[in-house]
Amino acid sequence: MPMEYVRKAAVYEDIQYDWDNRADGFPFKTFQRGGETKFKTSGSSRQETILFDDNDNDILNKKYLLLNDRDLWGDSGAVKLAVAPNWRVTLLVATDNNNYWKDNGSYPQYTFRPALLNRQDAMIVTLTGNDGDYISLDVDSDVSGIARYALRIGGVNYADSNPAKINDEVRVAILRAEHLEEVQDEVQGPLEEGGLGDIDNDGVIDGEDFDPYDPDIQEEGDIDDDPSFMDPEDYKREQDEIEEEKEQDDGDDDDDEPEEDRTFLWLIAVGFIVLIAIGVVALPRGRMEE
Repeated sequence: MPMEYVRKAAVYEDIQYDWDNRADGFPFKTFQRGGETKFKTSGSSRQETILFDDNDNDILNKKYLLLNDRDLWGDSGAVKLAVAPNWRVTLLVATDNNNYWKDNGSYPQYTFRPALLNRQDAMIVTLTGNDGDYISLDVDSDVSGIARYALRIGGVNYADSNPAKINDEVRVAILRAEHLEEVQDEVQGPLEEGGLGDIDNDGVIDGEDFDPYDPDIQEEGDIDDDPSFMDPEDYKREQDEIEEEKEQDDGDDDDDEPEEDRTFLWLIAVGFIVLIAIGVVALPRGRMEE
């Protein structure tokens, strides 16, 4: 059977849930934290950080891991994340140290997007466990065993060999986590997450197709000639027009019935005239024979 990555969106949208429920199947083989770290929730107020996804949409009310920057007392936060085998995880990693990622590594620049608050820079990275991918972040190099900044993706190291201290807060949020699984060739449940068939052959897998049985219906709001998927008002209007046409046809049929009756009578009359004519012609011949 083919192997494909299947998204585990219901579980891995929330990094705190992931951490608290590691027995359910945790996407990281290493989740090492040190110094001052805490889980926080993103929000829309100016006192809260706004996270965003890889389509630049704000992510509100989402948990993220905060690595605090402690310059006067205590240890600043640090974390090392190494993805577990057969897992693939997409992370948003943001810092208030403007341009830090670009100045201390070679990860493609297009992944850097400025956030709305605190001159925050963010990069979106996808780490695959079967490639040995990981990321390490230590705000002030306070925690033993966690690199100041390290990023390995697909066997390539993107962080500089001697990066500067981040020296500012860092936020880490899970955008997506997927597990490598065997997938049946046949449909795996239309309209269910992970349905990978394509019943209507419209190029949209059934798990993402609003109506997997109709190639013209791909998302909510699409309509076609199938009345059951039309807008209710359009459907009612169409049904009214059909009824009106039917009534007109019925009226025309009533008018046609007398005409059909007259045609039948006309044929009888013609036949009768023909019989009379035959009789008239035959009568002299009978007299002559007498």
